[in-house]
Amino acid sequence: MRYYKKERFTRARIMLKFVVRQQADGVSGVKISRKGKFCVVCPGGDLSMIEDSSRLSEQLATLFESGDRTICIDLMESPVINSSVIGTLLRFHEKAVAEGGEFVVLNARNVALESMLRTRMNQVIRFVRSEEEL
Repeated sequence: MRYYKKERFTRARIMLKFVVRQQADGVSGVKISRKGKFCVVCPGGDLSMIEDSSRLSEQLATLFESGDRTICIDLMESPVINSSVIGTLLRFHEKAVAEGGEFVVLNARNVALESMLRTRMNQVIRFVRSEEEL
């Protein structure tokens, strides 16, 4: 019985080290892919915490520094977003347009879509329902 508890504790420590290493390496659940001229960013999970906004902001800033100006945010896995994330999206939309690029929101749904429609964000940023519309 003691051996089992010790083994389980060791596995938990190994997994914790793996998660911490992933976060230190910048792997935080954000997936980036290419679709035509667009760089598609999928933040993954709810974007309802302040940390989520800063994480997304860092990722987008890195893309801009690397020269990407046509960015698509895929919210398929993010049914909930908060106001700080909306502010981040608007800030990077302005930056992309000012530098001759394009900023698009893809697959907004549920509470995320409702939040963005209430702020009339759809009058500023282009929303698309599928990758074929890009």
